[in-house]
Amino acid sequence: FAPTFTHQVFGQDEVVRGYESCRVRCFLHASTMHAYVEISHEGKQPKADDIGHLLRENLGLEYTEDKGEFVRRVKETERALERSLSNYATSCRRFSVRGGKESETPVEVVRFKPSEGDAEPLRKLHDRLQFMPLLYVDGANYIDNEDPKWDIYLALAGPGGTNRAVAGFCTVYSFYAYPERRRLRLSQILVLPPFQRRGLASR
Repeated sequence: FAPTFTHQVFGQDEVVRGYESCRVRCFLHASTMHAYVEISHEGKQPKADDIGHLLRENLGLEYTEDKGEFVRRVKETERALERSLSNYATSCRRFSVRGGKESETPVEVVRFKPSEGDAEPLRKLHDRLQFMPLLYVDGANYIDNEDPKWDIYLALAGPGGTNRAVAGFCTVYSFYAYPERRRLRLSQILVLPPFQRRGLASR
């Protein structure tokens, strides 16, 4: 799938300058969101845009162009994520949404506080997800997910285990409300393009 907005990376006109037939392909691992990037072109001028620098600095995308390193990161992270998710197994919300060809896709929603120690693998997963709203929600920003007032709802689609894919997420901030209550504000909500129009955000 392609991004809706790229001006936060390449400027208001959304143009990469200094290349002939430039193509940037970003592969995201479905359950860990680690990124592997391929940048190709047929010609490059001396003062061409530094695409890698723009992706890292403006988008915050941590990626590798080495396939072996990509695989190593994925395998290492899958184990840590499964251990962390097991801590939330009893508090998850589970339901099904419409899938392809009238089938249904099982979804599990995990709510966690990214600032808590046992949620560190999930916080790092959210770190790797933070660039996604910038590509689909105009004016979106990163959040400080080490602030204890943030809660994150993470939607995972699939049968279970490491076969689940990140389908979307939302961030919720807790405000003080007089006299001894708290008020929750929905800050961001994003369903990734392959899982849109199935009723997931509504659920």
